[in-house]
Formats: sequence, C-alpha cells, structure tokens
Amino acid sequence: MLTMSSDPKVVGHGFETWRRALIETGVRDGLLWRLPEQRIVFRNQADNRSESLGERTALGTDPTGGYWAVQINEADTPGNANVTTGIAVNEQGAPFLIRQGRLNSPIAGNPHILEVDFRRLTNLEPTPVLNGDTSGKKREWHIVTRLDVDAEDIRDATGRFVDRCA
Repeated sequence: MLTMSSDPKVVGHGFETWRRALIETGVRDGLLWRLPEQRIVFRNQADNRSESLGERTALGTDPTGGYWAVQINEADTPGNANVTTGIAVNEQGAPFLIRQGRLNSPIAGNPHILEVDFRRLTNLEPTPVLNGDTSGKKREWHIVTRLDVDAEDIRDATGRFVDRCA
C-alpha cells in the first residue's frame, strides 16, 4: 500500500530525482533527449529548447518525437490526486513516482484510454494508494518507478512504463 504525499519537500525531491536520472545519460538531439538503452525519447513540454526538464515532460518510443505515449506532469499543488502523476511513499517511507491509468488516444478524435482499457492494453495492475481518490472518484494508480534506487534503475523502470503506454 502506498500513500500519496502532499509534503512539498518529498514531492519536489521525488520529481527532481526522476528528472536528474533521465537527463544524467540522456543524449540531447535537437529538441529531444534520447535514452538509447531504454529506447525512449522525451522532451520538456514547457520549453523544449531548455537544457533542463521542467514540471511537464512528454515521453514516448517514437524516435521522431511525433507521438508521445505518456506525460509525467508535476501537480501545481503537491498531493493533488486530481492530476495524473504524483509521488507516493510506502510504509517504510520509500518514494515512488506514480501515474494514473489514463492516456490520450494515439488516434486524433478517438476517446481517451481510461482505466479498464489501460489495464488491458498495458497488462499493468493498479497499486492501492491512500489519499489517491478525489471527490467520490476512485483513481487507479500505477507505479512508474521507485525513486530511492540508483539512476539506472529509475531510467529502466521509466522506459518499461513508457513502452507499455506506447
């Protein structure tokens, strides 16, 4: 069982750890970064010319960056379960980057891919998250990566998650 964190220090540190891990070996290629070992590309959504990642990151497997499989966006308010990404901790305090099982359709005009289809298409099972529901809505959360591991493990787990979302 995980608990959604609303502690600004825990959330800020968690996202910063994740972003540093990606950029550490990310190869800059024009407006994209590439992680060749994980076979994914990513970019800063707010300013794709920036040399650092901001609060909104698009990731995918399309080498041209023309299609993004998933976005990892930090909430303006830490612990806001009404956004698709958050930082949660387990009983021992270990931090995890989590994402809701919802995606935009890869085909323009098609409906969003919601929880049931997300589970079926990715073969990922949700993880229970305390404080992860909002105003009567049950949210399904999935672990992207554990964050108290080395950067290579963070990149590998992120790559697997992005690949499944694609």
